[in-house]
Amino acid sequence: DARAVLTASADRTAKLWSMESGGCLSTVAGHTAQLNAAVFSGSDGKAFALLKAGTSAQPDAQSALPRALVLTASDDCSAKVWDSSTGVCLKTLQGHKSRVVFAAFSSNGAWAVTTSSDATAKLWDVQHDFRPRTLRGHAARVGSAAFSPDGTRLLTASDDGNILCWSVEAGRRLGELTGHTDAVNSVVFSPDGVLIASASCDHLVRVWSNISGQCIGVLRGHEHFVKAAAFSADGASLVSASNDRTARLWCAESGICRCTFTGHESSVTAAVLCTSGQIVLTASNDRTARLWSADTGECKYIFRDAFDGWVQAVSLSRVGACSCGCALGVLAATGHDKTLRLWCAETGSSRGVFKPPCAEADAEGGGGGGGD
Repeated sequence: DARAVLTASADRTAKLWSMESGGCLSTVAGHTAQLNAAVFSGSDGKAFALLKAGTSAQPDAQSALPRALVLTASDDCSAKVWDSSTGVCLKTLQGHKSRVVFAAFSSNGAWAVTTSSDATAKLWDVQHDFRPRTLRGHAARVGSAAFSPDGTRLLTASDDGNILCWSVEAGRRLGELTGHTDAVNSVVFSPDGVLIASASCDHLVRVWSNISGQCIGVLRGHEHFVKAAAFSADGASLVSASNDRTARLWCAESGICRCTFTGHESSVTAAVLCTSGQIVLTASNDRTARLWSADTGECKYIFRDAFDGWVQAVSLSRVGACSCGCALGVLAATGHDKTLRLWCAETGSSRGVFKPPCAEADAEGGGGGGGD
């Protein structure tokens, strides 16, 4: 609902920040190694209502947020479920034999998924005390997963180059999407669930039919690993991010490249489309985030001199979320320098810089020595 931002850090914690005040609403701490992901179940309370075990606490009327769950994934081979309002750990999800690299909730909050370097994914049944089902079939690290919009299907993407499709309810394998010749870095459903897009180290984006399981488009043009792909809100377009320092905007149906966004000086790590489809947002290892016109490819803003390290992730809030009343909302970017920064996506003005105390101390003390 655009009231808070969730961050995961190598400092072994996740933090929930207020977009209004910039203050830290809660910190979850308990993992013994760096966090690789932190996700909301949603702020409508559905997943929390489904959770039958782990806490007897009642919702806090003074909480800054509706009761929601937070799911974190860590290099300590575990995932944890937290109460976003209190920071209390409700459940530790164990069973993976190597680092947990990805985590997500289904849209209805009834299921969670974790993926791991142990070549498995695990489905967790929220309403039955997070009872696990282990999904085996990949031959290498499973780095990404996606629930279908209706929550009935799950896709898992692996470094073995394959994408497996699973029935969520039955926990059984339904099929396989084959065609990539190198690791698959991400897989996503279109908002209507009709199409699937996958991004791979083979330099390709593939578009698949969720109905037939057939590849209906191969998007060629990138000259290096494709790190991520994302659909527009209407599913008609998708954007891809690549190590070739570019992002590309594609017509999902025809596979035609509508625009190439050039200007970054290092790998593009993430790319997203705003709700209207008119703006593309990118993040890069060149320490900048950039805002582009989807129609012309023109770079509208360069958010530079903001980070002291790689920009690892970006997102754009829903329309109208910015307090200045702009049409595009708020841009959020997280950096390798332990900061989260917000900007007005329409004007480029800063809306806040969030640094945990340890990052501020490091900056004042010259990094605290060492520097591994």
